[in-house]
Amino acid sequence: MGIEPVAPTASVQKRFELELGEGVFVRNVERDSPADLAGLRPMDVILAWNDHQAEDPTLLSRAIAATEVGSMAEVKIRRVVRGKPTDQTLSVKVGRNVQVDRPPNQR
Repeated sequence: MGIEPVAPTASVQKRFELELGEGVFVRNVERDSPADLAGLRPMDVILAWNDHQAEDPTLLSRAIAATEVGSMAEVKIRRVVRGKPTDQTLSVKVGRNVQVDRPPNQR
């Protein structure tokens, strides 16, 4: 999908009004990735991927990887809008994970 998912810190939980174990923080979004094209931004919190509740970055990554390439996924997110945590739903077209072939000294 093109994101760097991490567990939310205590300060992120407070800012986004998250319950303990709720959500996966998006540290980074790769440019032109499916996430970027769908409108996901760094500093969003993913609450759900389709019917999978996002509670752990690794489990979320597995749920994303198990989604059929080319299908549409519904992603429930929370972002801070005008200082207030706001839930939104985005549609993401699932793409294939492509690794760039780089020389060994640049990996």
